[in-house]
Amino acid sequence: MTLEAGTRLGSYEILAPLGSGGMGDVYRARDRKLDRDVAVKLLPEALWQDGERRSRLEREARLLAALNHPAIAAIYGLEEHEGVRFLVLELIPGETLAQKIARGPLEWKEALSLFHQIAAALEAAHQKGIIHRDLKPDNVKLTPEGRIKVLDFGLAKDVSENPTGENLSHSPTLARGTATGVILGTAAYMSPEQARGMTVDSRTDVWAFGCCLYEALTGRKAFTGETASDILARILEREPDWEKLPAGTPASVRALLRKCLQKDPSRRLRDMWDVRVEMEEALAEPSSKPSARPERVSRPALTAAALLGALTAGLVFWSFRRSPLSEGDSLTRFAVELPAGERLRISSQGAFTMVGSIALSPDGKTLAYIATDGVRSWLYLRRLDQLEASPMPGTEGALEPFFSPDSEWVGFTANGVLYRISVTSGERATLSQMPSIPSGASWSEGNTIVYSSSFRLNRLQAAGGTPLEVKRGEAGVSYHFPYFLPGGEDALVSVLTRQRSHIGVLSLESGELNMLAGLGEGTTAAYVATGHIVYGASGRILAVPFDLEKHEVLGDPVPVADDVYTMPGGRAFFSVSKNGDLAYVPGGEVDRNLVFIDRDGRVVPGSAGPRFASHPRFSPRGNLLSIGGGPGLARDIWTMDLERGTLSRLTADDQNIHSTWSPDGARIAYASGNRIVWRAADGSGETEVLADWERTPFPSSFSPEGSLLAFWERNPATGLDIRVVPLQGDRKPIPFLETSFNESYGTFSPDGRFMAYTSDESGRYEVYVRPYPGPGGKVTVSTDGGAEACWSRDGKELFYRRGRQVLSVPVTTEPAFTAGKPRVLFEGDYDFGTYGDAHYDVSPDGKTFAMAEDETPPPTRVNVVLNWGEELKRLAPASRR
Repeated sequence: MTLEAGTRLGSYEILAPLGSGGMGDVYRARDRKLDRDVAVKLLPEALWQDGERRSRLEREARLLAALNHPAIAAIYGLEEHEGVRFLVLELIPGETLAQKIARGPLEWKEALSLFHQIAAALEAAHQKGIIHRDLKPDNVKLTPEGRIKVLDFGLAKDVSENPTGENLSHSPTLARGTATGVILGTAAYMSPEQARGMTVDSRTDVWAFGCCLYEALTGRKAFTGETASDILARILEREPDWEKLPAGTPASVRALLRKCLQKDPSRRLRDMWDVRVEMEEALAEPSSKPSARPERVSRPALTAAALLGALTAGLVFWSFRRSPLSEGDSLTRFAVELPAGERLRISSQGAFTMVGSIALSPDGKTLAYIATDGVRSWLYLRRLDQLEASPMPGTEGALEPFFSPDSEWVGFTANGVLYRISVTSGERATLSQMPSIPSGASWSEGNTIVYSSSFRLNRLQAAGGTPLEVKRGEAGVSYHFPYFLPGGEDALVSVLTRQRSHIGVLSLESGELNMLAGLGEGTTAAYVATGHIVYGASGRILAVPFDLEKHEVLGDPVPVADDVYTMPGGRAFFSVSKNGDLAYVPGGEVDRNLVFIDRDGRVVPGSAGPRFASHPRFSPRGNLLSIGGGPGLARDIWTMDLERGTLSRLTADDQNIHSTWSPDGARIAYASGNRIVWRAADGSGETEVLADWERTPFPSSFSPEGSLLAFWERNPATGLDIRVVPLQGDRKPIPFLETSFNESYGTFSPDGRFMAYTSDESGRYEVYVRPYPGPGGKVTVSTDGGAEACWSRDGKELFYRRGRQVLSVPVTTEPAFTAGKPRVLFEGDYDFGTYGDAHYDVSPDGKTFAMAEDETPPPTRVNVVLNWGEELKRLAPASRR
């Protein structure tokens, strides 16, 4: 389809053609509505008619529209006008990098200066989990001011065969069906794993970056050939001609190129942060000396290396594709790495960090895990005979995955609802409301589900329905991590008290609980068909033979795996199949510290907090801090004198979370079961009930004069809602935000005229502000996602978090609310809230942030051990049967 100048597509007037490619023609156009020039890219009708390709395009367009970086060309919209579908893109003046290189090689310092901007752009995209997949000089433009703009991030990739006879150096994305997937990329810049149709991550962009840098320095491509097949063969079998690098190229730049162009991705630079740092070090060298030309590697050596690489790749692939294990098979170990910018979701609620993030199917063929970019999270499934994980649609906000006994379904919770989803079809069914964050679930062969919620155990039919209580928690005692024993009548459970943990066998019919001797301090127990109970304790997995009939352990527990990620509340992050395949998160025992950070992200000198902490809150004067948690497994409220460093316990009944200070600093309000209560901050006097609610309320903010208290809750009908309790009169909670979306953590502005909160109405969590009590429209404060809003005490700033980042936004409330541009203050791996509730606080002077920090970095890998059951038999033989 060709458009003439003057043609109108809605508000866009076509001015002139800019070019064409495999994905459609591109035109310069005028946006008459916003009075700016843009690029309009027409989309082929065939792409739009293909439901899968259209869905992918729409999904990627939404994702890429959120990218906001000076070196990334923006996407303004995906539009349709009278049957014509098109992308509206930022119009970038200037020439492409390919055009610049065509005039001759770049001097190394000029190349590194330009490529440093490309690296920064890719790094920003990778932090959001976006991989370019088609980086090449044609997709990089240089503006007249000398600035870089990277184009075509993952968008409009053609999934048809590459036309024969086309110039492959300028071809659109090449796609080819393979046995394991689809190849996406331009031939000359494709990584070896991309060429093989294997899984791709940020390291694929690192490879393409190296190819482009090599081309910029030499004026020729790193890999060439007459056909796409020739090029791919050279990528897989040969090295670039390193002798073509100019004699003046510093050794540091040569080393950088070699690290980018390692054929084995595990030996390649992992991400663009590493690339950018090495470039900065090379540019900073006071007198970069050229290196001697490397000796040419002989063809026999290259052939041997290629054969060895092919053999290694074949063996690795076989380990994923082999047939079911027999008893004679040996152990097979491998790691499942999450893409750059993602991590396993580890959610915290007080001293108990209970929410699971991995599950291995009973047949040992599928791994389920919850991954997050710090703003959103999804349930991913990874078939162990394949090399790539897939996010499951309809699982955003997922927690606590668990499999059906036939491995065909995965149960999970999201935003207060218990679901199940089909592993094969993706069909999702609602089972029940989940009024509280879960801590363990199990599915029996008789299609009964038992789960822990609100410190008690409930069960329901796998088809859905009304849950029935099995075992209710008592003062200081709670029940977690159920795991059905064969037969489905009894389950292993973890019994947690303020001091320690125990493992017992619970009858689901009678509710009778029998504690197992010798397994104290253990949690997350599971049964394996080898006749063992395995459980977590102190960063390890222990095993002990178990008599199913008598419900007795047979001998002493022995350690069978080390370095297992275990949170302060005792949960060990591992899962076993029926026959004993193992999946676990490495990391060891995690300790959580309270740290004090200045606005530049530095630890405040002389400051130190307790080694247990959650939800820190500064008092109005800033001299005290309230925190949740406690030594061991306690869930109580404490106060810390910041001047003297002393701690005082405010509560002692082990069921108190989410504290907030009254405006005068005299009292602290907190959640205690299904009530909001408050007490004098010095611990004197009696506890007074402010609200007795049907569900657990989470207090978040007093109004400045102290007459109102905002809280949020999980409503079975509408999800997360925000309510307000008047502290005068009947104290009946009244709704502030009660919609079909999830709104949480409402906080009053210092003048009481506005409320900031978190909502997922846009499809992800963002921070909003709206007038209190209304009417009036809302203002979106965050960009690219955000949660955990916190006002400065003078009302001139609003802080929030986005993944690892803490941001500040200048705001005004007079005469109306306005917000400026967010600015990143610092970033780090600090504890974050499950539903947008703040797990940090800012001091009254706005200079200090109280944060909860785990000593172990957030996990980004799952280790898998196949045929681990044989190892159990060897390490923990039964003393008697």
